[in-house]
Amino acid sequence: MLDYGQSRTDAYSYCLVNPFTLQETGEMLEGIEGDGNITYGTDTDNGYSASLKVMGSQTINQLVRIKHTVTLDDGSQDAETLGTFFVDGTSSTWRRGIVTQSLQCYSTMYRLSQDVLESDFTRPAGYNIVQEVQELVEADGGLLRVLPGVETGREHTIDIWFDVGTNKKSVLDQIGSWTSCEVGVDDEGYITWGPYVAPLDRALTYTFVNGQNCVYEPGMDLDDTRSDAVNRVVAHFSRESKASDDPYGLADSVVVDLPDTEPYSYRVIGRHKTYDLEVSEPCTHDELTAQALRYLDSHKGSNTYIQISHVGIPRLRAGDVVRYINYEDGEQMVDRICMVDQISMTLGKLCMCSTKLLVLS
Repeated sequence: MLDYGQSRTDAYSYCLVNPFTLQETGEMLEGIEGDGNITYGTDTDNGYSASLKVMGSQTINQLVRIKHTVTLDDGSQDAETLGTFFVDGTSSTWRRGIVTQSLQCYSTMYRLSQDVLESDFTRPAGYNIVQEVQELVEADGGLLRVLPGVETGREHTIDIWFDVGTNKKSVLDQIGSWTSCEVGVDDEGYITWGPYVAPLDRALTYTFVNGQNCVYEPGMDLDDTRSDAVNRVVAHFSRESKASDDPYGLADSVVVDLPDTEPYSYRVIGRHKTYDLEVSEPCTHDELTAQALRYLDSHKGSNTYIQISHVGIPRLRAGDVVRYINYEDGEQMVDRICMVDQISMTLGKLCMCSTKLLVLS
């Protein structure tokens, strides 16, 4: 593993990109190093956003793609794309013949999160799910990238209906919850459709060790979200009829509980706090259980977050799972598996990041 904490040089480039093809046009913007930032988050409408500052007064009607190259003193070099953005707002400053623009930017998910269905969206039972996702994404100029692990031949077992005026991203989120998939956006600007993987089942991306690769903010913050927590989920579906070749039942239900070892479990707090998860799309019992566990895992009690400051680690993104080791700042050694919840990245020397880690185990 490269030691990104050693002496290094960070360079950034701002490329203009065709919003319909995601291909670079060859035109460039002149960014102002150290005067821009990108925020990545797991619980955001758009996945990532940016505030940038560039030279010049040109009107920017295309996407902006930011690239980053790290050159280490030992000669190693690593390059990445940080994101591909719509420019949603600008403001200009004119001083002594020099013009700069401040840009407010959002990922290409913006075309879905900021739009609604212009008519009812209906599909019959037997309609291919990946096909309908592609139709939703590409109807307004987006490009879809289907990730490995998606069951591309899966079809709806019932008719579906979304009313005119429904937010388009919320439609995709709902379809994802039915099918154990999730919609996202990658750094190149493609809308992604991939299988949902529970955080603890994700591969380890990086290991943070104090004194290596990062500089820690001291301490550990506890964010108590107990008011939204549950320790039991009842998931169910029912319908009046089905086709002869429909493999799913007329009804099914499942109950999942937090293990007794969890701090918000029934055994610890002495009561059940139950969420009723009504599933509209029939599925197998295992799939129904997976949906219930997914909800329970996201709402199981107080969350512990660790806030750290570190140099930029190429391709580290919100949703990645990392190991955090710190044997100096606390009363005892900390060695935790965490999910990256949020990264606030400065586009300057060392690509410094303030990162919030959600403790998983």
